[in-house]
Amino acid sequence: MQKSAAESITEATDQGSKSQAVPGEDEATSRRSRGSAATSTAVGADAGYVRGKWGSRGREAQQESAPRQHTRGRSPRNRHASDQGSSSGVQSGATARTLAKHEDNSSGRGLEASDGENEYTRRQRTRRERWELLETLWSESSVDRCRACRRWRADRTKGYQVCTEEFDDPDGGGQHTSAYIANIQTCRSSWGCPVCAAKIRQKRAKQIAKAASRHLEQGGGLEFVMLTMPHDLGDRLDGLLDALRAGWDGITKGYARQKDWEEFGIEHYVRSLDLTWSDRNGWHPHYHVVLFTESPLSKAERRRLQKRWHERWADRIEEKGYRRTRQAGVRLRPIESESEAYQVGTYSAEGVMISSEEKEQEPDRMEVGWEMTRHDLKRSGKSGKTPWDILTQLDWLRRRVRELEKKAQEAGGLSELSRMARTRLDKVRAGYEKMKGLWQEYEQATKGRRSIQPSRGLWKEYEVTEGQLEDEELADEDHDGEVQAELDATTMEWVRRVPGGLSALLEAAEDGTYILRTPEGRIEKTGPEAKKAGAEAIGLSSYIAAVRDHYRAWRRGG
Repeated sequence: MQKSAAESITEATDQGSKSQAVPGEDEATSRRSRGSAATSTAVGADAGYVRGKWGSRGREAQQESAPRQHTRGRSPRNRHASDQGSSSGVQSGATARTLAKHEDNSSGRGLEASDGENEYTRRQRTRRERWELLETLWSESSVDRCRACRRWRADRTKGYQVCTEEFDDPDGGGQHTSAYIANIQTCRSSWGCPVCAAKIRQKRAKQIAKAASRHLEQGGGLEFVMLTMPHDLGDRLDGLLDALRAGWDGITKGYARQKDWEEFGIEHYVRSLDLTWSDRNGWHPHYHVVLFTESPLSKAERRRLQKRWHERWADRIEEKGYRRTRQAGVRLRPIESESEAYQVGTYSAEGVMISSEEKEQEPDRMEVGWEMTRHDLKRSGKSGKTPWDILTQLDWLRRRVRELEKKAQEAGGLSELSRMARTRLDKVRAGYEKMKGLWQEYEQATKGRRSIQPSRGLWKEYEVTEGQLEDEELADEDHDGEVQAELDATTMEWVRRVPGGLSALLEAAEDGTYILRTPEGRIEKTGPEAKKAGAEAIGLSSYIAAVRDHYRAWRRGG
């Protein structure tokens, strides 16, 4: 029985990151002249990281495609004729009354619905984790705009606006409230910001899915292409990305490209850049590409195209000074149905943060674009850590270093610690510096590069009008929600300093949040941690008042 597309692409990923690793130390040593080698200091149990689980992947028998029926000459207008019908702080009096009304309904109905986690509570957990990572960027990022993301007002004549809007629960649980902060500056980064990247990539996934779905409905073919290259532990990420781009130019430029496009009926493509890192092989960048063909490719055509692309791809990689890629460096697999596209798109997303936002609209058309865009949702698997794994581990290590240093100060200094305690602190510090170096290398290498690149005219041909927006426009796109509160700059700064304060602010505006306070009035915990400690849910106005009490107590030294 043949392997399914999901299994085959998973195997291609593993081969691209493992079979092409350097077998001997001499060759790896000679390659380190490209850049400094990644720090290999071992991190102890305090710096451990739980890898995401890989789900089971079923096998499907694939039948050979029927002989091709070329349909060149059909105009975009005729091709889309059948789709015309289917395409588609300081509070004012009014704000105070709205808050009072909201306070009466803030019993935490969304958070107390059940002990299990549904799509709505998962969405809140995901958002809390992303905002916590954003707080880490404020101090650890090497990119100025990421360090300033969501820290300043867009219009200084107005306050920060906490807004809410209603949406339908995809699980059939009725309507829920979604909160967001308006009049706030964003970094608009699809690479380095966990909050902006999620917003941008979610919309890109829907756009790609819409175009792919319409192409399949018209009888066209889709091919999922994996492009990878050899890599060693000492290779710098920016050099690897330059080599990848050179390989892609070798495929998509010149007379050979024109010949392939005509012979195989290639009409459009969407290319996305994905990457992981591992202690053994270093950075592993690779391209995911969806090809739009006039009709499904036969097996013979697929093998012929794969061989041609591999020759040109390997030549360009070798010209950049890297080892020649093997046959596994270029893999093509057909996407023949929506269900198969779902398997291909989610094979590496087991155990990730999934929010209800991804399936609110057109849930059956999201799968094609998932693997192409949702780089922000992936978590570590067999092939290594994703950038968000690195940032998550950096956040944990940063907090752990502070905890251990605080204990050392309470004990009278480092000299008063036991040898075991000093060794533990040194290991955690080494792990922190290692993850910080990796993250900042990732930020600098991806700066100015496009994460998702469609071919010219793709969005226009399939009438995906929103696809023509730039990433910056997608990140800044506002909703039409109702303003629940307007906070001045001082109050918002107090909210940021509360542990999990921004997430708790949004939760309070939705269905109520939980806070745990000391007798002096300082907030110790918010959200799920406070709920586990027995705290009661409060609404938005009570939360804002609690934040103000928190910093009054802080100023008094309580």
